[in-house]
Amino acid sequence: MVAAVSLLVVVTVSILITRIATIMLTHTGLSQETARFRARSAISGRGCSTAKAERVVRHPLRRRIVLVLTLLRNVGVVVRFRR
Repeated sequence: MVAAVSLLVVVTVSILITRIATIMLTHTGLSQETARFRARSAISGRGCSTAKAERVVRHPLRRRIVLVLTLLRNVGVVVRFRR
């Protein structure tokens, strides 16, 4: 039961973080679809290098948002292996 609740909490927090990041990236001028994809790519650690990815890296605020998402992903890995 504890494992199921833990999984539900982790998935919920991950979705919440991704949605917040999507909104933030959208406010920097990215389209909704691109912002959602970039947020999911950063939080999952899976991305592709394209011209669209370069647009994210060139913009200082977008780069900072993606950096925070990457750091949050790494914190999740550390917490998972600490137990």
